[in-house]
Amino acid sequence: MPFLSYFIYHIYYLTFVQFDYGYNMKANILIGLLNSCGWMMWCYKHRYKQYVWKCAVSVLAVNMLLLLELCDFPPWKFLIDAHALWHLGTIPVPLLWYSFLIEDCLYEKKIHEY
Repeated sequence: MPFLSYFIYHIYYLTFVQFDYGYNMKANILIGLLNSCGWMMWCYKHRYKQYVWKCAVSVLAVNMLLLLELCDFPPWKFLIDAHALWHLGTIPVPLLWYSFLIEDCLYEKKIHEY
């Protein structure tokens, strides 16, 4: 309930009070970091599963790539900038993440079969 309440407040504030880009970025970074901490705790709890490294690497990769988004730099020789590198770097992450999800689903299916 607290997270849902905050989400509703956040949308209300941005829609009807003031669209504050800085506040929105801070809120999204905070929620993202909390989500990352939750996944890393899950990884630690399930570290005995051989495929859990995929989850941990995906989470760490997204957090490292986030630095490109936050520490923006101007285009280098008018060719490439931090935002472009952010998008380029995020291409392989979903492949690893979905590989993790598939293996976790197969593991759960196997242990729940009779």
